[in-house]
Amino acid sequence: MSFRAGREIYAGYSQRFLTVFGMTKMNGFELMEWVRANPETAYIPMIIISSRTAEKHRKIAKDLGVDVFLGKPYKGDELLDHLSDLIEKRKKWKL
Repeated sequence: MSFRAGREIYAGYSQRFLTVFGMTKMNGFELMEWVRANPETAYIPMIIISSRTAEKHRKIAKDLGVDVFLGKPYKGDELLDHLSDLIEKRKKWKL
């Protein structure tokens, strides 16, 4: 990842990420690796929604610390359930 790409991501980080794998300066796995490697963003929960559902992609995501991996197509209710679970876990973690 280039310094500029990292700086732009860092400048705009929040308490959540929503992104796609097909970016021009890095791919989704590189982004996940960058997020988890930085102490200021490592705690942010990550949900991956991808058409790349082969076991090797799921394993890479798991190894990088992704909290939830959903394959496309996914159900909106399923995504909302995972988001609710992660929000509740985060509330407990902050206590």
